[in-house]
Amino acid sequence: MDRKVVANSSVLIFLSKIGLLRLLKELFGVIYIPNAVYREVVIEGGERPGVVMVRKSDWIKVISIKISP
Repeated sequence: MDRKVVANSSVLIFLSKIGLLRLLKELFGVIYIPNAVYREVVIEGGERPGVVMVRKSDWIKVISIKISP
């Protein structure tokens, strides 16, 4: 079974704070984050943990989420 893992900003920020963001890669290989999560962590992140790691990680893929009625 091919699983897709989507992460929110809290997971990225808190794992970065404790130096364990790599666990997501070790467990899942590739993770996906919505555009809004990327914006919150990287664009609006300032000096918060995770900014550089998320921006430079080739295993974190940014995706668009469409909400259907």
